[in-house]
Amino acid sequence: MVRQRGFTLLEMLVAVAVFAAVSAVAYGGLSSMLQTRQQVGQHAQRLQSLQQTMAIMHRDLTQALVRPVRDPFGDVEPALYQQEGVYLLVLTRAGRLNLQGLRRSELQRIAYALEDGRLIRYVWPVLDSPQGSEPYSHVLLEAVREVELRFVDSQREWQLNWPPLDSLREEAEVALPLAVEITLELEQWGGFRRLIPLVETAAVVSQEQPQ
Repeated sequence: MVRQRGFTLLEMLVAVAVFAAVSAVAYGGLSSMLQTRQQVGQHAQRLQSLQQTMAIMHRDLTQALVRPVRDPFGDVEPALYQQEGVYLLVLTRAGRLNLQGLRRSELQRIAYALEDGRLIRYVWPVLDSPQGSEPYSHVLLEAVREVELRFVDSQREWQLNWPPLDSLREEAEVALPLAVEITLELEQWGGFRRLIPLVETAAVVSQEQPQ
């Protein structure tokens, strides 16, 4: 008669201890892998947002036109300018989509602003805005520390403001820089810089465009 022998208490404790140790190592590796995967996903999403932002800004600037507008009070605003404390940059651009073939201008008034660490793009429904007209807004990029702009004038010299502070208002209304340099300072990622050339001899667009 064969006598069956079971596990002793000591053997059971050793087996449980080994299983617990292996499980702890496996869980730690799985947790680390999932955390790394999440970080990679977040970085990839942020990189995509950055690429989309630069593509939008490149498209807006390369389609900029010399088309001043009138604000709700009837005052003339330059075709492209900065509004200190409000907008980083305001401009008129062409290429407005009109999929339904509506009778309206293909020009748009665009602005960029940095608010609470977010880079925001504003779009006005019409060029010469009546009183009470508000722009639409869209957040392009989060976690932005700072945005710096520099401009290349007709003499191919750098300007920190546009229109340049020493320019005449009449000249500023019909002038575009040759290029705009954009520097974005992002949290964790540091600085990104892009130089965007504009059309050097942009045509002056009449203000009598249909809205």
